[in-house]
Amino acid sequence: MKMKKQNGFTIIELVIISAVIVILAALVLKTYASIQVRYRNTTRQNNLKTLQQTIESFYSNNGYFPNLTDLNSPSWRTKNMPSLDASDLVDPLSQCNPATTACLGGKDGPVKKQYEYYATQSDGAPCNGTLGSKADQTCAQYKLFAKFEGVYNGQRYYELQNLD
Repeated sequence: MKMKKQNGFTIIELVIISAVIVILAALVLKTYASIQVRYRNTTRQNNLKTLQQTIESFYSNNGYFPNLTDLNSPSWRTKNMPSLDASDLVDPLSQCNPATTACLGGKDGPVKKQYEYYATQSDGAPCNGTLGSKADQTCAQYKLFAKFEGVYNGQRYYELQNLD
């Protein structure tokens, strides 16, 4: 009696193929997540560089740096820094809307999911002031911070300061 030849895969073959597919899918997802993190960290650097250029341009025209209250005000930014895109004030993971909310923090150090702008007087005292006040004309220096996701280019955060 002749045995019939069976077509198809054995259970072992199906398990091995499934395992290979799962491993490949995991590698693809990990790579994709890593690319997304790298993209967001690059965006943080670019946003801070753009913000620095705009602040330095303002300084060149006015002789002082804006205070935090001014930078967080949409009307003040529109009048005094029209080239600044409000989205440059927002960390890629933040849900903040710079048209309605103060998105920049004022800490002297990095914070997750938020950019920090810390303006000081020449003696290092904080440069605080109400919107458009003369108090901001004492702002002589500043620092900008962004906290990276993990370590990026050997750093945990990105810091820029005035160029002088």
